[in-house]
Amino acid sequence: MVKKLLSLAVLLALAAGLYYVFAAKSVPPSAPVPLRVVVASDGILELFSHVMKHEGIDTAYGLEVEFVRKTPSDIEREVLEGGFSGVNLVSPLTAPTAAAAGRKTVIISPAVRMAYFIAVRNDSPVQTLDDLKGKRVGVLPKVTAAYSSIALILESAGLSPESDFKLSFGTIPSMVESLTKGEVDAAAVIYPTAAALFASGNFRSVSDLEALWENREEGLSHPFLVWVAQSRWLDDSANRDAARRYVEAFLETAQAIESRPELLTDALNPELQEFLTRLNLTAPAAQELLRENTGGFFYTSAGEREYRAIERVLLRAKERGLLPLDAPLDVVIRPEDL
Repeated sequence: MVKKLLSLAVLLALAAGLYYVFAAKSVPPSAPVPLRVVVASDGILELFSHVMKHEGIDTAYGLEVEFVRKTPSDIEREVLEGGFSGVNLVSPLTAPTAAAAGRKTVIISPAVRMAYFIAVRNDSPVQTLDDLKGKRVGVLPKVTAAYSSIALILESAGLSPESDFKLSFGTIPSMVESLTKGEVDAAAVIYPTAAALFASGNFRSVSDLEALWENREEGLSHPFLVWVAQSRWLDDSANRDAARRYVEAFLETAQAIESRPELLTDALNPELQEFLTRLNLTAPAAQELLRENTGGFFYTSAGEREYRAIERVLLRAKERGLLPLDAPLDVVIRPEDL
């Protein structure tokens, strides 16, 4: 009888241990854990951040996320120089580039599909990308990872940005201004600001770059932006846990936006309303486009297919010389491994 009781006690102890290892990981800590997350100012994930915070999804996962807004160039520089902690948002091409420079940065989740479109004025005779050959096209500067991503997609469609087009470089606002004035024949524009542009009725899209990529890559998406962290920061188990929780909170927010697109224009969300006003996205037509299209850019899952998509982008970039020769491609940590 004593032996049976001892055996039962051992089994109960083992069961309790297994529960702690596998179940307790999903229980948020009693007090929210502070986490710094960097997003691009005026970008699609600043819009996203206002939804997450207003809905309290970060705190539901035991986090108190501080979203820090920076320019895309400052974000990229911060990652390449290795001077950040917490979670950052960059092109997937930046992680292997940073790793090649000795600053080990890893991708922990996809964030946003390619959200750029090639826009022309409504009165333009241009109907397709082929019609743009030899014409002036406004794009981001070559030094940006965004330019590399756009170039990668155009090259996959058999177009060479540098030889097929007359490129004009500038910021997104300056490109839109040039397009408006007729100084360029087309320009690369991105959501959410593209919603105001197309809603005006003065411009239209001749190419959805995400669809262009998927048509040539077996339906795999193009992860334009990914969440990254420094390897040394993730060496701390508490940081790894916070990163995992953030990925879960991100996916839940994306799912909420997908099922309730009205969250993107919620009149009761003051931070969101300030953002929409700042980006000239208050007109009903622009907000309708936001609700119709923006949710589709966010990844709502991070499974095998999504990670195949990241690996495909990195492989194609390496093949086309858009990454350093010594850039490693094994820079992904899946959420289940955090």
